[in-house]
Amino acid sequence: MINAQDFKFVAFTSNCRDQDGVFLQKSVLLSIRELDEAADLWLKDVWDKMRQSISNYHKTRGGTPGWVSWKPHEWSKAKIPGRQKFVAWSGDVVAGFLFLRTEFYSEFDKSKQILYVENIATAPGNKRTNLWCRQLTHVGRALLAFAVLKSVEHGTSGLLGLHAADHEAYCWYTSLNQNQGGRLFHPEKTGVAAPQPHLAEHRPYFETTESGCIEFLEGYRHE
Repeated sequence: MINAQDFKFVAFTSNCRDQDGVFLQKSVLLSIRELDEAADLWLKDVWDKMRQSISNYHKTRGGTPGWVSWKPHEWSKAKIPGRQKFVAWSGDVVAGFLFLRTEFYSEFDKSKQILYVENIATAPGNKRTNLWCRQLTHVGRALLAFAVLKSVEHGTSGLLGLHAADHEAYCWYTSLNQNQGGRLFHPEKTGVAAPQPHLAEHRPYFETTESGCIEFLEGYRHE
């Protein structure tokens, strides 16, 4: 039996040391809730300023990270039926965001509906950059587990489908699957249609297995 109250979605500190300078990794409970006015303002103001700072830094140096082109505030304004928008908070700071879409079908069993992960990302402050130290790790992992929970609540058995946005994302999903013993995702596919076919046509497509996604979610169950 899966009950939302039985799960806690946590990230971990990445830049925390004790008084002797020894690295400490502490768990941080994330509050994941629907995008609201406060989150909208954070994405519009803080996220964009951090994005611009990194863009300016790399303007003459090159090597601009791909996430600098992301504009979640603009993306969130699109009026799309069946879209669910969530933001993860660490205290009063946005830790990441997650946009889901309904009315999609499995590439491995056309009789089954899934939730499609349109966007999932950690916040700029949790990225390694030349201007600041990363604050939290495993935010994306927690958001993906939360997406599994929403899929269960939606009646789609925890199943998720998604396209890897770039090579970094591809490596992340591949590593995540390996850490789960290869049970989280079916073998990747290409040429799978997406909400933005012009963006995803050639991108690798991943879809969770029914047993693997529940096993993944169970890692966040608390007693």
